[in-house]
Amino acid sequence: RQSKPSAHLNVVGQGPMERVLRRLARRLGFGESVTFHGFLARGALDRLWTTSTLFVHLPVYEGMPTTVLEAMAHGLPVLVTDAPGTREIVQDGVDGRVVPIGRPDVAAKAMAAALDEPRANLRMAKAARRRVEADHDWGRLADEMLAVYAKARAEFDRGHGRSADR
Repeated sequence: RQSKPSAHLNVVGQGPMERVLRRLARRLGFGESVTFHGFLARGALDRLWTTSTLFVHLPVYEGMPTTVLEAMAHGLPVLVTDAPGTREIVQDGVDGRVVPIGRPDVAAKAMAAALDEPRANLRMAKAARRRVEADHDWGRLADEMLAVYAKARAEFDRGHGRSADR
């Protein structure tokens, strides 16, 4: 906040930490600099994607970070932790920025730097969108998953003396 007084943080989602985060923002004097949206319907979320400058996701652990993929698909530069799940999706300096887990000081510096580097953001955002389109197309992923299930079913049926055509 000190290095970027005009920056505004939008917090989206609900969960057990929401109350704690609201109190922390008040205690630190962020006041008008943070908006807690809670759950957002698709249309409101889409509007927020298009008006945002940077998407920040700092988990300790993440499975498949669909919100990171959504941000990348919307052409937003992303800042994530080097957590399982995110490290498989975001390449530091190529299609986003990656910071160590548990280092809020490093994350804060990376956020400030990201806001100072619009050209780098644009380059990474374009690369991120290309990567999502190439590697994470939901239709293609669903087809691949169905093929895995079909193969597993056929192998199961063969191993149990069943016809795969039943």
